[in-house]
Amino acid sequence: MLAALHNGEIDVSSATGGLETAWVKGARNFKLVAILSNKSSFMLIGKPGITKLEHLKGKLVATSGVASPDDFQTKSILRANCINPAEVKFQGVAIPERLGALKAGTVDAAVLTAPDNIRATEEGLPVLMNYQPVVEDWAFGGIAVTADTLSKNPEMVKRVIKSLVEAVDIVRTDKVKTVKAWTTKNENYPIAYPEAISNKMWDVFSSNFSYEPTVKGFENVIEFQKVNEKWTNPPKPEDIVDLKILRQVLSEMGKK
Repeated sequence: MLAALHNGEIDVSSATGGLETAWVKGARNFKLVAILSNKSSFMLIGKPGITKLEHLKGKLVATSGVASPDDFQTKSILRANCINPAEVKFQGVAIPERLGALKAGTVDAAVLTAPDNIRATEEGLPVLMNYQPVVEDWAFGGIAVTADTLSKNPEMVKRVIKSLVEAVDIVRTDKVKTVKAWTTKNENYPIAYPEAISNKMWDVFSSNFSYEPTVKGFENVIEFQKVNEKWTNPPKPEDIVDLKILRQVLSEMGKK
């Protein structure tokens, strides 16, 4: 979607990462105007018998691959627990394939997110680490618009942001309505999750959602990319983010 945004094919896009890389490569015609989460949603799940982080030494862990956020966060957690990541093997595995690989035993542990982490725990697989309480200030997900749209059609951007804030409000405070949405398949949402999974997803992730990124969240993402990609001229958060309309919307809605 970011490529379509950069090429002017669309005016608004969901943004779940890659904005910093696009900026470094010369794409400067967009701004991130809102965000969904400042916390990590990953869990590190082991196969039967792998019940502690210490058990990962010499074992194979599935992540999104070298220089991916979940790979970076996993290695940071290992270091914080006095485990040298060099003593652990890592393999890039696509997110939809990780739970299957874990159950088949082709990997010893995998970084999972909803709903697969919920399914894994339902099946009794051990949770080695829940990243949510330990990885803070990590900007993830949101809305990006072209700079032209932001300058020429701010009212449209404002309506989009207001809708996002209202949706975040529902997810954070109304479990019944959120679970109903997650369990209902329609033309706009083609995936329907089982009710039991949806209930647990809400319990785990509702507190992740927010209206506004922290500056520290973007600094962490940029620093991560800077180190892994060896950037010499990384962007500043203000190069990518413009929160003026978001703050206006929050003020008008009585949230700030």
